[in-house]
Amino acid sequence: KVHTNLQQVSPSTMVPSRKFFVASNWKNNYVRELISTRNIAKVPNDYEVVCAPLTSYIIFAGQKLDPKIAVFVAQNCYKVTKWAFSGEIALAHSKT
Repeated sequence: KVHTNLQQVSPSTMVPSRKFFVASNWKNNYVRELISTRNIAKVPNDYEVVCAPLTSYIIFAGQKLDPKIAVFVAQNCYKVTKWAFSGEIALAHSKT
């Protein structure tokens, strides 16, 4: 279930001085719906929302997501700078 009001998922043991971290690890399905849901979500100031779309969707998601809530991370990065690894991307390739 995708929550549009993140207060519903607030942990009772959250450390007050830190932000609550909400991450989305996206797959191929429903990318447009996920973006739409993220853009209407009510995100409290003490929350940080991180989106990790597939590499092929990073540019698209970056253009469509509300910049106030969009922090991007790359999925499946590997530490080497050369060569292909099945299902992974070199970290240097994920930089913008």
